[in-house]
Amino acid sequence: MYRTSVLVIILSILSLSFGATLFPKSLRTTKGSASSTSLNSLQKVDQSGSQDTWSNYVEFYGSSTAYSGVFTFDASSVNAASVSSFNLDVSYKGPKSSRQVWQFEYFEPSSNSWILAGDNTDAPSWVWTTFSFCAPTSFSSLVASDKTVQVRLSSTTKRDDCDIDYLAITTSEEESAPVTSAPATNAPATAAPTSVPTTPATNAPTNAPATPAATTRPTSAPATPAATTRPTSAPATPAATTRPTTAPNTPAATTRPTSAPATPAATTRPTSAPTSAPATAAPTTKPTSAPVTSAPTTKPTSAPATSAPTPGGRICPAGSVWQPAPGTTWQWQLTGTIDQTLDVQMYDIDLFDVSAAVITQLHNKGRVVICYFSTQYEDWRSDASKFTSDILGNNLDDWPGERYVDIRSSKLRTIMTQRLDLAVSKGCDGVEPDNVDSYANSNGLGLKAADQLDYNRFLANEAHKRGLSIGLKNDLDQVSALVNSFDWALNEQCNEYSECNTLKPFTNAGKAVFGVEYKGTASKVCTDMVNSRFSWLMKSLSLGASGTQCCTFAPGGCAKAPYTCVNYSSKRSEVDEEQPIDIVEEVFVTVPAVEEVAVEQVMDSSATIASAATFVLVAAVALVL
Repeated sequence: MYRTSVLVIILSILSLSFGATLFPKSLRTTKGSASSTSLNSLQKVDQSGSQDTWSNYVEFYGSSTAYSGVFTFDASSVNAASVSSFNLDVSYKGPKSSRQVWQFEYFEPSSNSWILAGDNTDAPSWVWTTFSFCAPTSFSSLVASDKTVQVRLSSTTKRDDCDIDYLAITTSEEESAPVTSAPATNAPATAAPTSVPTTPATNAPTNAPATPAATTRPTSAPATPAATTRPTSAPATPAATTRPTTAPNTPAATTRPTSAPATPAATTRPTSAPTSAPATAAPTTKPTSAPVTSAPTTKPTSAPATSAPTPGGRICPAGSVWQPAPGTTWQWQLTGTIDQTLDVQMYDIDLFDVSAAVITQLHNKGRVVICYFSTQYEDWRSDASKFTSDILGNNLDDWPGERYVDIRSSKLRTIMTQRLDLAVSKGCDGVEPDNVDSYANSNGLGLKAADQLDYNRFLANEAHKRGLSIGLKNDLDQVSALVNSFDWALNEQCNEYSECNTLKPFTNAGKAVFGVEYKGTASKVCTDMVNSRFSWLMKSLSLGASGTQCCTFAPGGCAKAPYTCVNYSSKRSEVDEEQPIDIVEEVFVTVPAVEEVAVEQVMDSSATIASAATFVLVAAVALVL
């Protein structure tokens, strides 16, 4: 106990040197109840292991009803604009996340939404565990007009209670070490000292994601239709005129979004001319329109017709498609009014819900626009009547109104090409077709892996014929077979389920891998993703405007990655002359903002080349001798 107290004092002094430590001044419980212990008990860590000194912590009751309460912190002593990094430090004891998720969220006044800071993932059952959740956004965006910051603690179910022994926001000023130097663990960051002492090593959470309790991968949605918002689905009710603008309280409390408000008619702009790709609708072999090499290592022989997009137009010239390099920044928003203020290279938005006018506005800001649509039946879509009963299969688990479809049917393929035509008419640069792994689910149609490969290649070919970029969504078991047919990949939760290595064929081919995690801490997830050159987001299940861009955790922040304009009809890659062109090895080298990453990448690359050359030389000498 003496050592713990000394450490708290030392860390407190250090934190004062670099910033400030804020403690909650009030708690407003909105659901459930909490013990009457003073909030002053949260200013000191004095519990460890399985200790249970009742007066030294606050207990939150979430067993009779799901708990929700808001802590208010006084930030009047902090110059919010000068805060370079900050952590939410927590000492927690309670159930494992596989039994009940307890999460912490910041309130962002400007967007009137809650932003996930972290949860009890990796905490052992009922053992005191220290977490240090890294910043999901800028500190200044969280400070309200009355100079307060709000943090919400909530549970997603009503299975169990939890105890909190310490809760603080620790800020660092500009001169302190950046948050990126913190180790990728849930223990307090050593680079930004906090007042939270470390717990014994046996109690510290590990880096590995928590193993799901179920033996099979669970779906991301609960069983009832109103329990959550499907991450990639569109609104269930086309008649609605408004959409929610705030994030849900918890993943279990969200509702399916309603349709977007009406927007002005879009201005017209030229669509890309179809290329001379083969006319067959369902090739059974690798498409002939794929690039000559999946990982170009030399500069292409020619440049595109235009070096930059025309105002309101697509980024690549007619007849070619956008192929992003690893590290491309992006925003994925499928609910709410589209926030056009983000400085990212690509927006992924809903094909049906967003107007052509919004797409043109994004183009005018220099953004690439990818349009999402599902390849399955959704009863609220405007073309739902075209899905006749002879091509419909089982209902999708937990998603009322959605059914699997016969991907072998020519009727279905006609519907999908019409959706691709809609994407062209609205001005989309590319498409994100969802649910392209129905063969691996209980579809009721007897679909096989070969059927899925054929269908997915059909979608890729038809998109490329229309000048549309296309991404492979999930379908991890078929990545190696489809990497040459698709321009990039998009995944949900590969970090949570330890599946990210299956996506490496895309980055190895110089193609971007986009993705999102709904659980975990940004410090852990983002370290893994940035090191893999993946473009990752931390989001809530609602997929609204708010979230964390993982590249902000890399030295120098978010860089602008290069892209390629691929002409599939001539099997020739063309690179924008204003963009870096040695895609595979020099994606970070050309951006000054990430020099540290660049040097490391180049050194690794050079070492690999040197090793290979040495091996060849030694082998040649051995043969001569």
